[in-house]
Amino acid sequence: MLQLYHPGVANIDCRDCQKRLYDYETGKPRTWKGVGGLPIYSDGPSHKPQCRTHIGCPKVSPEDAHQYELTDANWKTLRLYRQLRAAGFQFMSAAERRDTILRRHFGILDEIFRNYDRKEHAKDVANELLPILISMR
Repeated sequence: MLQLYHPGVANIDCRDCQKRLYDYETGKPRTWKGVGGLPIYSDGPSHKPQCRTHIGCPKVSPEDAHQYELTDANWKTLRLYRQLRAAGFQFMSAAERRDTILRRHFGILDEIFRNYDRKEHAKDVANELLPILISMR
């Protein structure tokens, strides 16, 4: 899921990215201070978006981006899932519990979040072990 693994890129509109240089970590346009401290954007004909370079983009290309971007309904479901997950799902209404589509979507989201959590935990363990292993040389 783009929002977990590449949150900065997830917030960038591909049309804007074609015209303006972005920081792919933060999802904000790159700027520098102009006269009077006003931001000046990095635009121009020499700008080449990440999707058009050897680096690539998680959205692949502007033509394929719709496959990786969430619809308004998806965002609402994700927001509800995160709110309920944070509270241990104890505040689900009876209607939400009966909704088979919502349960199926929550199951998919739960699998995605569990995989993400496992990968993040593995990174944490590796970061703790690496100095120990290096010191054992």
